Amino acid sequence: MFDMPAIVRAIELNEYEVSFSIKKPYSRTSDIVRATSSTSARHIIETKYGKSNVTVHSVRLVKKESD
Repeated sequence: MFDMPAIVRAIELNEYEVSFSIKKPYSRTSDIVRATSSTSARHIIETKYGKSNVTVHSVRLVKKESD
């Protein structure tokens, strides 16, 4: 039998800056994550820090620099 190569589809991920606060100890910060949408970026932060422990204030797309 021949080994069949896998077909991989690459999706370019955008960078989003997520501004949020951590409840205990209270601190306000931001983090840049790669995601397919702003909702996905929000979910990444909520998963990373715990949904009940963070309050997301804003999510914005980081502009790419043109070459």
